[in-house]
Amino acid sequence: TGELDRNGLPLLRQPEVEDVLKVARSRGLGSNLSVKPGSVRWLTHFRVNSRQVECYGRGRVFLAGDACHCHSPLGGQGMNMGF
Repeated sequence: TGELDRNGLPLLRQPEVEDVLKVARSRGLGSNLSVKPGSVRWLTHFRVNSRQVECYGRGRVFLAGDACHCHSPLGGQGMNMGF
């Protein structure tokens, strides 16, 4: 649509069941993969917010732990970022 979110990124459209099936099929989960009509109760999108510092130490400053990187809560790394 050309609209941007508060961070200046393109707005993500709400996914449909067919969108998810297309991705699953393309990743080898089977070409005959299907979803029973009416069985999907909730479906949404998210952006992965993964970033990392360029330099861990400079002068007398050294970054460690979640100060130097963060992960999407989906992956389970850095769980304190997801709660």
